[in-house]
Amino acid sequence: MEKFLESSFLSQPLLPLVNLQVPVLSLIPSPKVQLPFDTLVVLCLTISLVVFLLINDYRKTHLTRIAKMIKKLPGSPHRIPFIGQSYLLLGPAWNTQEVFSSYLRKYGTVCRMWIGDKAYILISDVSAAQKILGAPDLFEKASAYDNLRDFAGTGLLTSSGEQWKTDRKSLNHAFNHQLFTGFIKIFNHETNILMSKLENECGNPANLYPYFLTATLDMVLQAGLGVELNLQEKTADNIYATAINNLLSGTHIRLFKPHLYNIPFVYRLIGRHQLEKKSIAHIYKICDIARKRKQNEIKETKTDDDKMRTKPFLDILMDRTPQPTEKEYCDHLVTIIGAGAETTASSIYETLFFLALNSDHQKKAQEEVDTIIGSEMRELTLADISEAKYLEMCWKEAMRVKPPVAMVARKLTRDVTLDDGSILPNGAEVAIFIHHMHQDPEVYPNPKKFDPLRFAPEECLKRNAYSYLPFSMGNRNCIGLKYAQLEAKLILMYVLKKFNVTTKQRLEDIKFIFGVPAIPFPQFEVILERRT
Repeated sequence: MEKFLESSFLSQPLLPLVNLQVPVLSLIPSPKVQLPFDTLVVLCLTISLVVFLLINDYRKTHLTRIAKMIKKLPGSPHRIPFIGQSYLLLGPAWNTQEVFSSYLRKYGTVCRMWIGDKAYILISDVSAAQKILGAPDLFEKASAYDNLRDFAGTGLLTSSGEQWKTDRKSLNHAFNHQLFTGFIKIFNHETNILMSKLENECGNPANLYPYFLTATLDMVLQAGLGVELNLQEKTADNIYATAINNLLSGTHIRLFKPHLYNIPFVYRLIGRHQLEKKSIAHIYKICDIARKRKQNEIKETKTDDDKMRTKPFLDILMDRTPQPTEKEYCDHLVTIIGAGAETTASSIYETLFFLALNSDHQKKAQEEVDTIIGSEMRELTLADISEAKYLEMCWKEAMRVKPPVAMVARKLTRDVTLDDGSILPNGAEVAIFIHHMHQDPEVYPNPKKFDPLRFAPEECLKRNAYSYLPFSMGNRNCIGLKYAQLEAKLILMYVLKKFNVTTKQRLEDIKFIFGVPAIPFPQFEVILERRT
């Protein structure tokens, strides 16, 4: 230490410092530092803005009637200003489902969660879900659906109020089960083409979902719009099916990643904006084709039963007075495609995957199909499809384990009183978590097990109907439910008649990305083998 001091500047005399040209006093900062006027203005404005935002955030989260009433519900005590509990959603997309399930397990089947300065009531309670979905006056969609309007427009999925009532009434007639008879010929024809495509995939693990989506898209374009694009017969990449996939895959970001979607610069930076813009253009191209067909059609005064039974859904919509605008027409097109193509394709492929995992149930379903069809494959009728009861139970059980839509949301237009006396306030946003409800062991014992017998008629009578919501319930249930069931059962009967289905994957290794629809990650892969 002594040697160090001797060699250091501390051991040298301080007098030489006087000879420095720089005044010693200049080394001491002045106590009066004066900022430029512009800097002061910016600083004051910034502080004022932050204070204003903090006050506004506090007002929304503490002083409003909704905030005061929601505070009575259980929920996380940790809320970050401006962010709320949305930090929980910052993880990978496939973890979102578990985030919500864990939250519901921790805080109960009716609890609160703040996303930014907006409070959501999370629900997985059957009785609470029934009080909301079953109420004829509670049909307003939650504000989260506004994020889907870029491509879904104001069709049935996103519209509210009188517009929704009018459109739903018109399209209810279009989806009348009696009109489906005329579409069976279309379904049989397109499914035969699908079978020839699947033949080429025999023997190898493959993601067959694109085949089913293309087939159901061809079907709904003919049944819904009267347009034949013959997408299955084209060898090039199907730009329309790809466009649908691109748009639907982005619903997870729009609904559950507000930090990405609500900042336009970020959404453009990750490439979603341009991708969706191109995809929307392809969808609207189909719309343009359908409108031109309708405009150029020579209307016949004679109308027979067969003509009515094969009338495309959107023709019925166009026949109403006043006629919908071009935008309204295109908005409904997206609804028809979503209800009749994507949802159906997802449910078909999921059912095949679960049958691949459960060979005993697959064998039983095949025995039923063989009994109905006979030794040789033939065109199916409505009567044939209605006879496939066990296959229908398999289809329903697949959608219990993995519902096509894992969550639906509403905005309350009045107070709702729950069985325990809790009050959900007028104006609150409510999210009903279907996936979590379907995994309730009190309703579905051993919920992880794939068991089609849960949907035997006698078992269904033991449960509240609102405990099973793959297509929602009440006034705003999926308009394409009956159409999807008919189409799905027909295609499944063809597949199971011709192929055995196996897989090397395990269900526990697959996550599901929340969105419309929920998407498996990684995608299901199955192996087709010709039956002997």
